[in-house]
Amino acid sequence: GQLGGWAAVAALDNDINADDSDDDSDDDSTNNNKSSNNDNNSSSSSTPATGKKTTHRVVPTAAELADAAAAAEHLWRLDSKHRLVGGEDYKVNLQSAVAVYHTHDGARERFFESVDARVFGRETFRAFFALLDNYEAQTGRAETITVAERKENWAFLNACCRAPVMRYAHAWCVEHGLVPKSEAAWKKMLYQAWFAPYRRGTQNDSSGFEHVFVGELKNGAVTGLHNWLQMYREERLGKLDYKGYVLPHRRGRAVGSADDDDHVLSLKFAWAGEDKPVSTFLLGSTPEFELALYSMLFFNRREKNRVSLDGVAVDITCYRIKSRYGDKVGSAFPVAK
Repeated sequence: GQLGGWAAVAALDNDINADDSDDDSDDDSTNNNKSSNNDNNSSSSSTPATGKKTTHRVVPTAAELADAAAAAEHLWRLDSKHRLVGGEDYKVNLQSAVAVYHTHDGARERFFESVDARVFGRETFRAFFALLDNYEAQTGRAETITVAERKENWAFLNACCRAPVMRYAHAWCVEHGLVPKSEAAWKKMLYQAWFAPYRRGTQNDSSGFEHVFVGELKNGAVTGLHNWLQMYREERLGKLDYKGYVLPHRRGRAVGSADDDDHVLSLKFAWAGEDKPVSTFLLGSTPEFELALYSMLFFNRREKNRVSLDGVAVDITCYRIKSRYGDKVGSAFPVAK
């Protein structure tokens, strides 16, 4: 929607930064990207910073086909050309480490100090932000999906499906016989999984996308909300209160330390006045990467998936809602180990 769009967030960010300085497509899934072909071994695209052509392998190797964790690592490498860099594209303020069971607030200041406003002009980021104000956070209240919102859903899906990470996820699933090879059929399967509504508290009050990427409030608790861009947006709007980071278990580093350029961090926060004891975020990752990773593992039909991202062991859990028209994402989320 207009109010949740990238331009509004960028404008808000500029306003806040100024204050700080004073103080100290449509729903036809067949009509785009005709040149996309999963039989190709690579795809060429321009990097946002330089505009130079880069080549991305979008066909999985035998080793990656044999191991979903290896496939996930290749997705992470594919996203490296587009993933935001901590300390450069965005800056965070970690403040205090806390335990999940702690009740005190370990952070007096905001988590995000800044995010480079230029990233909000990227196609997938722009399409993603347009979706974030389309939902009623409280479960038990049925969602109304307008024609405009449906078009926004498809615009986001179409943009993501043009990205190398989504083309790779599609190819991996096709090789395993999990999804159709037809791009149009693949997109319809994705739409059903992520955007088709279902019951969480009452009829049609939830969906996979809303739960995972936007977040929900149920019985006085925060559920879902696993996306860093949504956390950034809600913090900028004054609706989210960061309370500290949860101690990581990172390979090659002592427990109890974390860096502000880490991509995998577990955070404690309150949203709309309700606490979230811990949620792991893939900081700087693109919307298309998270959609690709979760979709690939969801269609692989394994509930628990151990992968390695940025040198961190991460368990990706995928829950499904059974449907005669195609299963829907109940939840998909990372937990850093």
